[in-house]
Amino acid sequence: MRIVDTDEGSTLLFPLALFRVTKKTDSPALEQTSHDQALPGYIRFRIKLGAQETKVLSQSYKHSDSFILSRLESTEIVDFRLNEVRDLPGIVQSKNLIGAGIKNIHFFLIREVDSEYKQAHANFHRCRLLEKELWNEYLSLEPKDKMAPKQMLIYHWKEPGKVDKESPGKTQASIEKFTAFAKFSKITVTYKNLCLFLLFALAIGAVSGAIGNALFNFVKNAGAAAVDQVIYLHDVHSQR
Repeated sequence: MRIVDTDEGSTLLFPLALFRVTKKTDSPALEQTSHDQALPGYIRFRIKLGAQETKVLSQSYKHSDSFILSRLESTEIVDFRLNEVRDLPGIVQSKNLIGAGIKNIHFFLIREVDSEYKQAHANFHRCRLLEKELWNEYLSLEPKDKMAPKQMLIYHWKEPGKVDKESPGKTQASIEKFTAFAKFSKITVTYKNLCLFLLFALAIGAVSGAIGNALFNFVKNAGAAAVDQVIYLHDVHSQR
């Protein structure tokens, strides 16, 4: 595979040899007709995104009043778009390849088990636990990268092309565009938030202690002054 970068995006070029998948046979006579026994196949490629590129697909938001709440909740929105014309660069639109040959789309989204599913563009087809032992090596792009030790959930959405029931062969139309939207919430507690809560609690304790001491001294002084006034009036009345 070769990647060609331009000002309007990147183009992935695959050699034709990758698409020539045929059935192996031990018979020399059948080897000559192996091109007639082509097997279906697919290409799986992975792209490692940086911090800025990840924001195109996923964005996190924190509530403005989270500093006064006992639970720090953040909301993550995943927005995946395929062949949205307004999002495609001009060089891709000029190729007139939008939706060419795409009959079915399967969208998988892996989330931490402590992320709460809120809503999505459509009901997911299925959801199951991810086998960490089987997927740990696959999900790590480099040997040093390891999958998080916590358990994961994998959500599956699928969208088939519309079938023309009136056509003789009930042909399936191509999918021109696809959009997947999902919203999750997660409670996160960082060391920064923990320190802020501790400082906030200490500040409240110090202020409440100072106010309590001030009120106590005020009541004490007011009570002592009232007692002195009563004694003074009693002495004046006794002298008369």
